[in-house]
Amino acid sequence: MDLKDRPPRILVAGPGGLDRLPFGETETARQEDYDAALTYFEERAHRITERAARVPAD
Repeated sequence: MDLKDRPPRILVAGPGGLDRLPFGETETARQEDYDAALTYFEERAHRITERAARVPAD
């Protein structure tokens, strides 16, 4: 698991839900974490859209 795994886990858990961590630990997903996960995916979608709209220089 790496840092990229956290945003999807937080979105699935939802605010106040349990985020299952490695080694069987759990943590309650905070609203701030949920908002940050949404922002992460919104920015990622925006970057993908920008990349697709680029025209090669050649």
